[in-house]
Amino acid sequence: PEQISGRPLTAQSDQFGFGVMLVELLTGSRPFDGKSPAETMDRIREAKRPGLSGIPVDISAIVTRCLEKRPSERFASAESLRQALSAIRRSRPVYLGVRDLGIWATERLSPVSENRNQGRPETRPLTETR
Repeated sequence: PEQISGRPLTAQSDQFGFGVMLVELLTGSRPFDGKSPAETMDRIREAKRPGLSGIPVDISAIVTRCLEKRPSERFASAESLRQALSAIRRSRPVYLGVRDLGIWATERLSPVSENRNQGRPETRPLTETR
């Protein structure tokens, strides 16, 4: 939101972008996508939180914090964000190896359909199971 409003960019600006990417990875859709670039920028400027139903509460809390409208309400640093993400990773009972993670990501991010989503391939949300 600060870049669209012409305010200075900080590490917290990067966290907002990271939060947008996480929403897209977790849900398969862009959180602020509008019908036009102007509508998309308005949605980003307003920074209304996207729906995160079906996302685990601990992950949702991190995403929500990254997408806070005010930079001061986001993580104080990238290190703080990394620590929060690491705590979640350590709390999960299953640890995947790099090969397993690659297979899992490929399966979930493979294009499903180009008919919806304005010509862009639709991807499966990372939380979707088969």
